[in-house]
Amino acid sequence: MDDDERGGRQPPADGAAVGQAAIKWAGIVIIVVAILYFLARYVIPLVPRG
Repeated sequence: MDDDERGGRQPPADGAAVGQAAIKWAGIVIIVVAILYFLARYVIPLVPRG
């Protein structure tokens, strides 16, 4: 029984696709962390506390 028949995903055929995916996801993670840092450092202190 093949992976596709069970609904699984086949791994990419070459290592270059894996490297590109890793770089893409690492970039996304870095951007999200930078946004969260910006919010925590500059925006949240501006919110008035009641």
